[in-house]
Amino acid sequence: MTSAITNQTIDQLAPDDDRQVLSVSELNKAVRRNLELNFSNLWVEGEISNFKHYDSKHMYFTLKEGERPKEKQVSCAMFAGANQKLDFTPKDGMQVLVFAGASLYEARGNYQLIVKHMHEVGEGQLRRKFEALRKQLQSEGLFDPEHKQDLPTIPKRIGVVTSSEGAAVRDVFKTLQRRFPLVDITLYPTAVQGAGAAADIVAAIEKANREASCDLLI
Repeated sequence: MTSAITNQTIDQLAPDDDRQVLSVSELNKAVRRNLELNFSNLWVEGEISNFKHYDSKHMYFTLKEGERPKEKQVSCAMFAGANQKLDFTPKDGMQVLVFAGASLYEARGNYQLIVKHMHEVGEGQLRRKFEALRKQLQSEGLFDPEHKQDLPTIPKRIGVVTSSEGAAVRDVFKTLQRRFPLVDITLYPTAVQGAGAAADIVAAIEKANREASCDLLI
């Protein structure tokens, strides 16, 4: 069996009056419409590379997955109207989650994602949230020197606010007993994870403050 194309096959494939022949522009326009109709709302995660932010305020970059030679990538555009809402600065190597629609740049026939929203994910997101919280507390004056109290060199009683179960409390007690063998330790048990943890921790700290029997709290 051969895959050679014969003159007869070519004649059969050649267009005639009954066959539709598309121009390049017609093909690209049809593909663009299909992409925008069927892939209009997508969540896509990947690593930013080749990031460029032009004077026009538009952003262009590539989202990639994996490493060469098995790397996969897709071109992305995030126009000024969308990227002005960002609360972080995108850069190469950053892992992000984008909400986008697929489209086609008709002039070149290249498909791309038109990004509507972008969120940083992973460690970068955690660092950003921590920094935002630090700035908020600083603006409230909670880090001002007048609010700080000197810690005793050798405390007599230490309060520990944590769960009464698990490795964490055992490690804390073991370390305190090694460094301060004569110190008294008071445990204020509280949930440390889950929906009600924050309120439980606040209640435990308030209880310790009311009792005022500890030189410091952990």
